[in-house]
Amino acid sequence: MAFWGISKLTRRPAFAVVERYGLAVASVATAIGTTLILRHYNFPAHFISHFTLIAIAITFWRAGTGPGLLAYLLSSLGVSILARNHFLLPTFNLEPFLIFFAITSLLMGWFSASWRRSQRFLIEARNNLELRVAERTGELTRANEDLQNMQAELRRREAYLAGAQRLSHTGSFGWSLSTGEILWSEETYRIFQYDRTITPTVELILQRVHPEDAALVKQTIARATQDRKDFWHEYRMVMPDGAVKHVNVVVRALNDESGSIEFVGAVMDVTAARRPQPSFSTPKTPWKRPSRKSKP
Repeated sequence: MAFWGISKLTRRPAFAVVERYGLAVASVATAIGTTLILRHYNFPAHFISHFTLIAIAITFWRAGTGPGLLAYLLSSLGVSILARNHFLLPTFNLEPFLIFFAITSLLMGWFSASWRRSQRFLIEARNNLELRVAERTGELTRANEDLQNMQAELRRREAYLAGAQRLSHTGSFGWSLSTGEILWSEETYRIFQYDRTITPTVELILQRVHPEDAALVKQTIARATQDRKDFWHEYRMVMPDGAVKHVNVVVRALNDESGSIEFVGAVMDVTAARRPQPSFSTPKTPWKRPSRKSKP
Protein backbone atom coordinates (compact mmCIF):
# COMPACT_ATOMS: atom_id res chain seq x y z
CA MET A 1 0.00 0.00 0.00
CA ALA A 2 2.86 2.39 0.80
CA PHE A 3 4.56 1.84 -2.58
CA TRP A 4 1.23 2.28 -4.32
CA GLY A 5 0.67 5.59 -2.54
CA ILE A 6 4.13 6.87 -3.47
CA SER A 7 3.72 5.82 -7.10
CA LYS A 8 0.32 7.44 -7.16
CA LEU A 9 1.79 10.74 -5.99
CA THR A 10 4.78 10.68 -8.32
CA ARG A 11 3.08 9.21 -11.36
CA ARG A 12 1.72 12.47 -12.72
CA PRO A 13 5.03 14.52 -12.51
CA ALA A 14 6.97 11.59 -14.02
CA PHE A 15 4.44 11.27 -16.81
CA ALA A 16 4.74 15.00 -17.51
CA VAL A 17 8.54 14.74 -17.81
CA VAL A 18 8.29 11.75 -20.14
CA GLU A 19 5.68 13.57 -22.21
CA ARG A 20 7.85 16.70 -22.58
CA TYR A 21 11.03 14.88 -23.58
CA GLY A 22 9.07 12.40 -25.66
CA LEU A 23 7.76 15.33 -27.69
CA ALA A 24 11.37 16.27 -28.54
CA VAL A 25 12.16 12.76 -29.78
CA ALA A 26 8.89 12.40 -31.67
CA SER A 27 9.12 15.79 -33.41
CA VAL A 28 12.74 15.26 -34.54
CA ALA A 29 11.97 11.70 -35.69
CA THR A 30 9.01 12.97 -37.68
CA ALA A 31 11.13 15.67 -39.33
CA ILE A 32 13.94 13.29 -40.30
CA GLY A 33 11.48 10.60 -41.40
CA THR A 34 9.70 13.13 -43.61
CA THR A 35 13.05 14.05 -45.16
CA LEU A 36 13.86 10.38 -45.89
CA ILE A 37 10.45 9.82 -47.46
CA LEU A 38 10.87 12.86 -49.70
CA ARG A 39 14.35 11.70 -50.71
CA HIS A 40 12.95 8.28 -51.56
CA TYR A 41 10.66 9.95 -54.07
CA ASN A 42 13.57 12.02 -55.41
CA PHE A 43 12.53 15.28 -53.81
CA PRO A 44 15.38 17.70 -53.05
CA ALA A 45 16.60 17.68 -49.46
CA HIS A 46 16.51 21.47 -49.05
CA PHE A 47 13.40 21.06 -46.94
CA ILE A 48 15.24 19.28 -44.14
CA SER A 49 16.13 22.61 -42.52
CA HIS A 50 12.47 23.56 -42.51
CA PHE A 51 11.30 20.30 -40.96
CA THR A 52 13.95 20.16 -38.24
CA LEU A 53 13.56 23.84 -37.35
CA ILE A 54 9.82 23.33 -37.07
CA ALA A 55 10.45 20.33 -34.79
CA ILE A 56 12.82 22.37 -32.59
CA ALA A 57 10.43 25.33 -32.45
CA ILE A 58 7.46 23.13 -31.49
CA THR A 59 9.50 21.45 -28.75
CA PHE A 60 10.74 24.73 -27.28
CA TRP A 61 7.27 26.21 -27.38
CA ARG A 62 5.35 23.24 -25.98
CA ALA A 63 7.87 21.48 -23.72
CA GLY A 64 10.34 24.12 -22.55
CA THR A 65 14.09 24.74 -22.66
CA GLY A 66 15.35 21.27 -21.66
CA PRO A 67 13.36 19.30 -24.24
CA GLY A 68 14.11 22.03 -26.81
CA LEU A 69 17.85 21.57 -26.33
CA LEU A 70 17.37 17.83 -26.67
CA ALA A 71 15.54 18.39 -29.93
CA TYR A 72 18.41 20.55 -31.16
CA LEU A 73 20.98 17.85 -30.31
CA LEU A 74 18.92 15.12 -31.92
CA SER A 75 18.35 17.24 -35.03
CA SER A 76 22.09 18.01 -35.32
CA LEU A 77 22.95 14.34 -34.85
CA GLY A 78 20.34 13.23 -37.37
CA VAL A 79 21.41 15.73 -40.01
CA SER A 80 25.07 14.77 -39.49
CA ILE A 81 24.27 11.07 -39.97
CA LEU A 82 22.26 11.80 -43.09
CA ALA A 83 25.05 13.97 -44.49
CA ARG A 84 27.76 11.34 -43.82
CA ASN A 85 25.66 8.59 -45.39
CA HIS A 86 25.07 10.68 -48.50
CA PHE A 87 21.33 10.97 -48.02
CA LEU A 88 21.58 14.70 -48.70
CA LEU A 89 22.78 16.60 -51.73
CA PRO A 90 26.55 16.87 -52.27
CA THR A 91 26.30 20.64 -52.09
CA PHE A 92 24.80 20.52 -48.61
CA ASN A 93 27.12 22.34 -46.15
CA LEU A 94 26.87 20.71 -42.74
CA GLU A 95 28.93 23.15 -40.62
CA PRO A 96 27.00 26.35 -41.48
CA PHE A 97 23.79 24.42 -41.07
CA LEU A 98 24.76 23.27 -37.55
CA ILE A 99 25.83 26.82 -36.61
CA PHE A 100 22.52 28.12 -37.88
CA PHE A 101 20.78 25.41 -35.82
CA ALA A 102 22.69 26.46 -32.70
CA ILE A 103 21.89 30.19 -33.09
CA THR A 104 18.25 29.50 -33.86
CA SER A 105 17.93 27.13 -30.90
CA LEU A 106 19.45 29.70 -28.51
CA LEU A 107 17.04 32.37 -29.71
CA MET A 108 14.11 30.00 -29.42
CA GLY A 109 15.22 28.92 -25.96
CA TRP A 110 15.54 32.53 -24.80
CA PHE A 111 12.17 33.45 -26.27
CA SER A 112 10.51 30.36 -24.82
CA ALA A 113 11.99 30.98 -21.35
CA SER A 114 10.93 34.64 -21.45
CA TRP A 115 7.43 33.72 -22.57
CA ARG A 116 7.07 31.07 -19.88
CA ARG A 117 8.40 33.46 -17.23
CA SER A 118 5.91 36.11 -18.27
CA GLN A 119 3.13 33.52 -18.26
CA ARG A 120 4.12 32.45 -14.75
CA PHE A 121 4.15 36.04 -13.56
CA LEU A 122 0.76 36.65 -15.13
CA ILE A 123 -0.66 33.53 -13.49
CA GLU A 124 0.75 34.53 -10.10
CA ALA A 125 -0.58 38.07 -10.53
CA ARG A 126 -4.00 36.70 -11.50
CA ASN A 127 -4.04 34.34 -8.53
CA ASN A 128 -3.01 37.14 -6.18
CA LEU A 129 -5.66 39.41 -7.68
CA GLU A 130 -8.33 36.73 -7.32
CA LEU A 131 -7.23 36.16 -3.73
CA ARG A 132 -7.40 39.86 -2.95
CA VAL A 133 -10.76 40.15 -4.67
CA ALA A 134 -12.05 37.20 -2.64
CA GLU A 135 -10.71 38.74 0.59
CA ARG A 136 -12.17 42.13 -0.28
CA THR A 137 -15.48 40.53 -1.22
CA GLY A 138 -15.54 38.72 2.12
CA GLU A 139 -14.76 41.97 3.96
CA LEU A 140 -17.47 43.83 2.06
CA THR A 141 -19.93 41.02 2.73
CA ARG A 142 -19.16 41.10 6.44
CA ALA A 143 -19.34 44.90 6.46
CA ASN A 144 -22.70 44.76 4.65
CA GLU A 145 -24.01 42.24 7.17
CA ASP A 146 -22.81 44.42 10.05
CA LEU A 147 -24.42 47.46 8.43
CA GLN A 148 -27.70 45.62 7.98
CA ASN A 149 -27.59 44.48 11.61
CA MET A 150 -26.88 48.05 12.73
CA GLN A 151 -29.72 49.38 10.59
CA ALA A 152 -32.08 46.77 12.01
CA GLU A 153 -30.96 47.70 15.53
CA LEU A 154 -31.44 51.41 14.79
CA ARG A 155 -34.92 50.77 13.38
CA ARG A 156 -35.79 48.76 16.48
CA ARG A 157 -34.55 51.51 18.79
CA GLU A 158 -36.35 54.16 16.75
CA ALA A 159 -39.55 52.13 17.08
CA TYR A 160 -39.02 51.94 20.86
CA LEU A 161 -38.31 55.68 21.03
CA ALA A 162 -41.35 56.53 18.91
CA GLY A 163 -43.54 54.33 21.11
CA ALA A 164 -42.17 55.91 24.28
CA GLN A 165 -42.70 59.43 22.90
CA ARG A 166 -46.25 58.60 21.92
CA LEU A 167 -47.04 57.23 25.37
CA SER A 168 -45.53 60.25 27.14
CA HIS A 169 -46.81 62.79 24.57
CA THR A 170 -43.24 64.10 24.25
CA GLY A 171 -41.63 64.90 20.91
CA SER A 172 -38.01 65.76 20.10
CA PHE A 173 -36.57 68.27 17.67
CA GLY A 174 -33.32 69.83 16.47
CA TRP A 175 -32.68 73.35 15.18
CA SER A 176 -29.46 74.47 13.47
CA LEU A 177 -28.93 78.22 13.67
CA SER A 178 -26.35 78.27 10.85
CA THR A 179 -28.58 76.59 8.26
CA GLY A 180 -32.01 77.22 9.78
CA GLU A 181 -32.87 73.53 9.37
CA ILE A 182 -35.39 72.12 11.85
CA LEU A 183 -35.90 68.40 12.38
CA TRP A 184 -38.94 66.95 14.12
CA SER A 185 -39.69 63.49 15.44
CA GLU A 186 -42.92 61.73 14.58
CA GLU A 187 -44.50 62.67 17.89
CA THR A 188 -43.60 66.35 17.37
CA TYR A 189 -45.48 66.29 14.06
CA ARG A 190 -48.42 64.72 15.87
CA ILE A 191 -48.38 67.36 18.63
CA PHE A 192 -48.34 70.25 16.15
CA GLN A 193 -50.78 68.36 13.87
CA TYR A 194 -48.72 68.80 10.72
CA ASP A 195 -48.23 66.24 7.98
CA ARG A 196 -44.81 64.56 7.86
CA THR A 197 -44.33 65.72 4.26
CA ILE A 198 -44.15 69.35 5.45
CA THR A 199 -40.72 70.80 6.27
CA PRO A 200 -40.90 72.40 9.74
CA THR A 201 -40.01 76.08 10.03
CA VAL A 202 -40.29 78.81 12.68
CA GLU A 203 -43.20 80.33 10.73
CA LEU A 204 -45.14 77.04 10.91
CA ILE A 205 -44.61 76.97 14.68
CA LEU A 206 -45.83 80.56 15.05
CA GLN A 207 -48.94 79.72 13.02
CA ARG A 208 -50.00 77.31 15.75
CA VAL A 209 -49.23 79.65 18.68
CA HIS A 210 -52.18 81.12 20.53
CA PRO A 211 -52.61 84.84 19.68
CA GLU A 212 -52.26 85.81 23.34
CA ASP A 213 -48.92 83.95 23.59
CA ALA A 214 -47.50 84.88 20.16
CA ALA A 215 -45.55 87.93 21.35
CA LEU A 216 -43.95 86.01 24.22
CA VAL A 217 -42.97 83.10 21.94
CA LYS A 218 -41.41 85.45 19.35
CA GLN A 219 -39.49 87.22 22.10
CA THR A 220 -38.22 83.89 23.46
CA ILE A 221 -37.06 82.72 20.02
CA ALA A 222 -35.30 86.04 19.31
CA ARG A 223 -33.53 86.00 22.68
CA ALA A 224 -32.46 82.37 22.13
CA THR A 225 -30.88 83.16 18.75
CA GLN A 226 -28.92 86.02 20.33
CA ASP A 227 -27.89 84.49 23.65
CA ARG A 228 -27.47 80.97 22.29
CA LYS A 229 -28.11 79.46 25.67
CA ASP A 230 -30.46 76.88 27.13
CA PHE A 231 -34.03 78.06 27.61
CA TRP A 232 -37.45 76.85 28.66
CA HIS A 233 -40.89 78.20 27.96
CA GLU A 234 -44.53 77.13 27.96
CA TYR A 235 -47.24 78.41 25.69
CA ARG A 236 -50.59 77.56 24.19
CA MET A 237 -51.41 76.46 20.67
CA VAL A 238 -54.61 76.62 18.67
CA MET A 239 -55.26 73.56 16.51
CA PRO A 240 -57.08 73.67 13.15
CA ASP A 241 -60.25 72.33 14.81
CA GLY A 242 -60.13 75.14 17.40
CA ALA A 243 -58.86 73.01 20.29
CA VAL A 244 -56.28 74.61 22.59
CA LYS A 245 -53.13 72.75 23.61
CA HIS A 246 -50.61 73.55 26.31
CA VAL A 247 -47.03 72.62 25.45
CA ASN A 248 -43.90 72.68 27.55
CA VAL A 249 -40.65 73.20 25.60
CA VAL A 250 -37.17 72.50 27.01
CA VAL A 251 -34.19 73.42 24.80
CA ARG A 252 -30.46 72.90 25.20
CA ALA A 253 -27.73 74.65 23.17
CA LEU A 254 -24.95 72.45 21.78
CA ASN A 255 -21.79 73.22 19.79
CA ASP A 256 -21.35 71.10 16.64
CA GLU A 257 -18.03 70.16 15.01
CA SER A 258 -17.83 73.40 13.02
CA GLY A 259 -18.38 75.54 16.13
CA SER A 260 -21.96 76.48 15.22
CA ILE A 261 -24.78 76.37 17.73
CA GLU A 262 -27.48 73.75 17.42
CA PHE A 263 -30.53 73.58 19.66
CA VAL A 264 -31.79 70.18 20.76
CA GLY A 265 -34.97 69.97 22.73
CA ALA A 266 -38.18 68.28 23.68
CA VAL A 267 -41.78 69.45 23.44
CA MET A 268 -44.36 67.92 25.75
CA ASP A 269 -48.13 68.12 25.48
CA VAL A 270 -49.25 69.07 29.01
CA THR A 271 -52.84 69.90 28.11
CA ALA A 272 -54.25 67.22 30.40
CA ALA A 273 -52.22 68.54 33.34
CA ARG A 274 -53.33 72.15 32.75
CA ARG A 275 -56.99 71.21 32.40
CA PRO A 276 -58.96 72.12 35.59
CA GLN A 277 -59.93 69.08 37.60
CA PRO A 278 -63.52 68.75 38.86
CA SER A 279 -63.98 68.96 42.63
CA PHE A 280 -66.03 66.32 44.39
CA SER A 281 -67.64 67.11 47.83
CA THR A 282 -68.76 64.29 50.06
CA PRO A 283 -71.65 65.14 52.40
CA LYS A 284 -70.75 64.77 56.02
CA THR A 285 -73.09 62.78 58.26
CA PRO A 286 -73.20 63.53 61.95
CA TRP A 287 -71.57 60.97 64.15
CA LYS A 288 -73.84 59.18 66.48
CA ARG A 289 -72.76 57.30 69.51
CA PRO A 290 -73.99 53.74 69.41
CA SER A 291 -76.60 53.04 72.01
CA ARG A 292 -75.96 50.47 74.68
CA LYS A 293 -78.57 47.91 75.30
CA SER A 294 -79.00 46.58 78.80
CA LYS A 295 -78.67 42.90 79.28
CA PRO A 296 -81.78 41.05 80.41
